[in-house]
Amino acid sequence: MDTVDPPPPSEPHWSTSFDDALEHRLNILIVEDNPGDARLVEESLRDTEGVSATCTVADTLEKADTLLHSDHTFSIALLDLHLPDGEEEQCLSRIRKADPDLPVVILTGSEDEALSQRYLELGAQDYLLKDEIDPNHLYRTLRYALSRARLIARLQHQSRALEQARQGLESRVAERTQELAQINRAHRALSAANHAVLRATSERALLREVCRVLTDIAGYKLAWVGLQKKDEARTVAIAASAGNATAYLNNLQVSWHGESPLGQGPVGTCLRTGRTRAINNIETDETFAPWREKAIQHGFRSMVAVPLFNEGATWASLAIYDEEADAFDPEEVNLIKELGADLSFGVMMMRIRNHHQDALRELAEREETLNGLVETAPTLIAMTDGSGTVQLFNSACEQLTGYYAEDVVGKNLFELLTESSEREQAKAYVRQIAAGTPQTLEFHWVTKTRQKRLIEWH
Repeated sequence: MDTVDPPPPSEPHWSTSFDDALEHRLNILIVEDNPGDARLVEESLRDTEGVSATCTVADTLEKADTLLHSDHTFSIALLDLHLPDGEEEQCLSRIRKADPDLPVVILTGSEDEALSQRYLELGAQDYLLKDEIDPNHLYRTLRYALSRARLIARLQHQSRALEQARQGLESRVAERTQELAQINRAHRALSAANHAVLRATSERALLREVCRVLTDIAGYKLAWVGLQKKDEARTVAIAASAGNATAYLNNLQVSWHGESPLGQGPVGTCLRTGRTRAINNIETDETFAPWREKAIQHGFRSMVAVPLFNEGATWASLAIYDEEADAFDPEEVNLIKELGADLSFGVMMMRIRNHHQDALRELAEREETLNGLVETAPTLIAMTDGSGTVQLFNSACEQLTGYYAEDVVGKNLFELLTESSEREQAKAYVRQIAAGTPQTLEFHWVTKTRQKRLIEWH
């Protein structure tokens, strides 16, 4: 009798790419007992360009459990960990028990990285700080969570199918498990780097933090950022680094010159061409010859260098090293390239913000200088709006009239300082001056002591 292999397990309903998901309406479960926080998430989703979503809010674990066991089909869950009927790990455990395939993003007010990492290890796809919720950040978080869940589901699906086929494919299952571990570490780095971009206070601090994330959280052996120098040798300067093998960088000589042997490696090529360069076997790659011996001594077997851009031009390279050969498969390299793009964007926005702040500071300094000149000028300088309300009244005006500026600013100049017989004529001439018509007018100001002073207006 012929036998028929059972069909492979069906993939979860949301197991498509996030871009594919955008073509349909996302159904999002928000498990949050704070109405204000739930409303903030819903409003941010409405403001997120390119995302169409229906939100269902449950303010207790019991209500969420009921919804997950009903006919509702959810794309993703946003979960608060402090609910009336559950706390922290209990909340995550119950949601995952109700729907093990549902991607979960933790909503948290804590910046405790170790605790957030614990939730990722327990099955959450990502975490989102409540005080950092905005349309752009929410879009990135949903994208990363759904993409990561898709990859996990796909690999788990393949593993289950292989197990059902025959035991002879166990080696393939182990291979896919290793791929899953590599992809997960790149996703962890991508998620943590995204948070670092949002929290960074300076460009140098951001570069250091991303290197730390790559080594401490993702588990790579070394990460460093190299800057292009414009000297004759086109050397590469180390701007930031992290990892347990940073001694490798001592006296390291790297160039991005196309005719130098020190410029043929992955970092130099990356800086020169603006393209990502991966080496999956340092021991055999000829372009890595100048650094091979030192790299092997420090336990490196593979590495990748991705470009950082600003206004379309390469200005730096992010280099990452691993102790395993063939550590950087195409999917992991793509995720690292995405991390490089996010880092480039963060640096670019920081530079724009700093430039804007410098411009505002310079403008304020100029305004302060101008105000000082106006205030100390020997000439009478008064400024009004179209109705004659005084906006500026310098020291010379104070000395002539006996009024202090604080007594005059905000009041009508003509009502306070001109005689009624000259008032309408003075208003007409001032309107002409304000309209740009050159005028010279003489009329009297009445001082605080009721003395008349003849004033010539221009």
